[in-house]
Amino acid sequence: MGNCKLQKVIVNHNAFQYLSREFNFETIPVMGLSPDEQPSAKRVGEIIELSKDGEISTVFFEELASDKVAQSISKESGLKVSSLSPIGNVPANKANDGFLKIMSQNLENLKEALDCQ
Repeated sequence: MGNCKLQKVIVNHNAFQYLSREFNFETIPVMGLSPDEQPSAKRVGEIIELSKDGEISTVFFEELASDKVAQSISKESGLKVSSLSPIGNVPANKANDGFLKIMSQNLENLKEALDCQ
C-alpha cells in the first residue's frame, strides 16, 4: 500500500494497530479492544465530528461482529462502511480461505478506503 490520498480510517475497535503501523496510516477506534463493547453516545458523537474533516472515507466493522455502530456512524456522517477480518475467527463462507487470502482482502479494503494508487 503506497501513495495514499487519505491517512485515517475509523475501526470498530482497536485491533488493527499492527496494520496501521506497518502501512503508515491512523486507525481511530470507536471502542477499546473488545468487539463486544458498546461505545458511549459521546464517543459516537466524537467520531462523527472527526469524520467531518474530509480526511476519512470509511468506517470499518469487524467480520462476525455487529455492524450496527458502523451503520449508525455512516448514516450520520456519510462515510462508507466496509469490513476487516481479525483473522482469529472467520465466517463460514471463508473457512477454506487461507491467512494470505484473508489478509489480502483486508489490504484491498484498506487501499480503497485510503484511496491508494
